[in-house]
Amino acid sequence: GESKTLAVRGGFGVFHDVSANGGVQGLIYNPPFFSELGFTSNNITPVRTLQTGFPVSERPDPATYPGNLFLNELDQEQGTIQMWNANVQQEMLGGVIWTLAYGGTRGRNIQSKGWNLNSAPPGPGFNTASRRPYPQYNTFNAIIGRGTIDYKSLQFKAEKRFSQGSYLLVAYTWSEALTNGAGQNVGVGQGVRYWPYLPSEDADDGRSDTDVRHVFNLSYLVPLPFGNGQPLMSNASGLTEALLGNWQLNGIIRARSGLPLAFSMAANQSGTALGNRPDQVCGGKLSGDERDVNRWFDTSCFVAPATGVFGNAERTLFSGPGLVNVDFSAFKSFPLARGPEVQFRIEVFNLLNTTQFANPGTVVGAADFGRILSTINPSRQLQFALKVTF
Repeated sequence: GESKTLAVRGGFGVFHDVSANGGVQGLIYNPPFFSELGFTSNNITPVRTLQTGFPVSERPDPATYPGNLFLNELDQEQGTIQMWNANVQQEMLGGVIWTLAYGGTRGRNIQSKGWNLNSAPPGPGFNTASRRPYPQYNTFNAIIGRGTIDYKSLQFKAEKRFSQGSYLLVAYTWSEALTNGAGQNVGVGQGVRYWPYLPSEDADDGRSDTDVRHVFNLSYLVPLPFGNGQPLMSNASGLTEALLGNWQLNGIIRARSGLPLAFSMAANQSGTALGNRPDQVCGGKLSGDERDVNRWFDTSCFVAPATGVFGNAERTLFSGPGLVNVDFSAFKSFPLARGPEVQFRIEVFNLLNTTQFANPGTVVGAADFGRILSTINPSRQLQFALKVTF
């Protein structure tokens, strides 16, 4: 017969990348449409005033322009993103709703930015003009639809609503996010990319900067059973009711594994303008009891490659520190016979005052290589609030 406690859902869609050309890489910055005027001034003796104005700036000549250029593909194929998901939801074990889901994304021809098409290939000297495809120019900062994204995830969720108003949610996600180094220049580094001089077809393939393999969340809401209309102290009044009645406890516990690390060389001896990665001569990953803030991985496994060649390390490697955070709050409501409801809140962020470490240094040759020198989350914060609902 028909089950009223089981639901099976699924979906599939094909979408197109919006291919936005925004940011600082617009074609309007190419000569002869754009020029810059620089001068040094101060508040005592200004170099320029409203009376003097600015000198006329000469438009640069594209034929002799020595700076950087910005490029767009003329025949760029619009990016295509396929997304799919399937989930099974079942109510069982005393009203607990269990959900098991699988989701995935596959993107091809995704527009990405910052590809240098005028870098010299690997070889002697640093990006010497004589070895560049167009020696008279410097960097070609190209917007190209060659990005790839692949994502898959297995998701589990259990939630329970109780008759007294309590609520409990537990969720866990395992996922994998991979790209070929496609970036949008939004402040997120993708590691050193070797394209267009890939030493192997998959040299730029690796984990996305947002690839978090394990994520766990637990949240709860618990009204305390004290005060008028509650199972305990139902006849409370006056000061007792004011202090103990109508309290609600809430909390969120978050835990995730670390973000991937992208290694690079402090001194780029590849001969290109693309940067370089180190040679990886051994695994480098340390066990949990071997790691600390001064040695997150085995730094001896990463060495400088030979001059004029690319290092063999992958674009992204193993993970940095994970994160565990507990937030807690307690709400006290003061219902009024007429008029607004007043709610007093105690909110504690990072309740256990857990130190959340940033990623270690990953630049071979830098002083902080393999070391963690900063944190990413504030220490415990306590705040009080008064909320009026009307």
